[in-house]
Amino acid sequence: MQADPDERTGNSELFCADRIGFAKLTTMAFHGTDLRPLRDELMAKVADGTASAGDGLDLSLIAQLLGDKQTGLSIQAEVVAFHQLFRSPCVAQTPKLRVLALAAAIDMGGNTPIEFLLEESGIELLTLYVVPGRDLPFPLPAHDVAIVIASDSEECRDALRIIDEMAPSWPRPMLNPPHLVCNLDRDKLHHLLSGIEGLDIPATLWATRAQLSDMPTSDLSLSEFAAELQFPAIVRPRGSHAGVGLAKLDDAAAISRYLEARPEQEFFVSRFVDYASEDGLFRKYRVVFVEGRPYACHMAIAGQWDIWYLNAGMSDSAAKRLEC
Repeated sequence: MQADPDERTGNSELFCADRIGFAKLTTMAFHGTDLRPLRDELMAKVADGTASAGDGLDLSLIAQLLGDKQTGLSIQAEVVAFHQLFRSPCVAQTPKLRVLALAAAIDMGGNTPIEFLLEESGIELLTLYVVPGRDLPFPLPAHDVAIVIASDSEECRDALRIIDEMAPSWPRPMLNPPHLVCNLDRDKLHHLLSGIEGLDIPATLWATRAQLSDMPTSDLSLSEFAAELQFPAIVRPRGSHAGVGLAKLDDAAAISRYLEARPEQEFFVSRFVDYASEDGLFRKYRVVFVEGRPYACHMAIAGQWDIWYLNAGMSDSAAKRLEC
């Protein structure tokens, strides 16, 4: 007999570690705050044995924001090996909804940054890291809805598999079915969505460093590499997130300059789409589908094509927010 859903969720207060959080730390870094004093403060707590698991996860993110990705990932691996559940700051004493985000132990851009969406909402956000070799807590922390935020990256495959095995008996509604997340990799999604009337989604193709390196020194153009490609094009390292390594290439010479600055061996390439509106500004929308119905949940307006909510200055512009 399966346990009653209410018996499979419990009191998260007993084993949930509080943290400063992804949204706050990332915003501080974007606005130029020197995170080194906070890093040193957390390191001192680690040294004297008073650091919590939440301090450790914050320290992992700070290291990555300071450019030391490997150290950050090493700290994260040590933390989630013994503690999996974390709580982000919530503005409400009594949350109106409790969301459990199911994450993979990947770099800071590898999980959907849902914290930005919820940080001022009065909704409690718990993040549970799904780690191969470690059982999920039982009972699960109390929540009203779960959402899979692990991405389509290869590094997330094991976490998605574990979640998928548990999904049929999950005690609460679960958003983003894990078996479908794997269809969203950049070189798969355009196949999935091609042919939809009114939708222009460029082909995204996988290319090795050697293939890209040969282009500026040979007669091979982007269109000869793949008929769907042309200059200008956009390129990013395969498996990268949050705009890391994303660049626009206007001609073959730009490829050499790009590769000189990047250590990766595999890349995604697609043609650039100039999606500026008549006023010359670019608008980026995010839409959530719930049971097939679309809901607009995010918009950013900026003068450059590579938009994120932070670099668009949305929080500083009432006019931009009003358009939303």
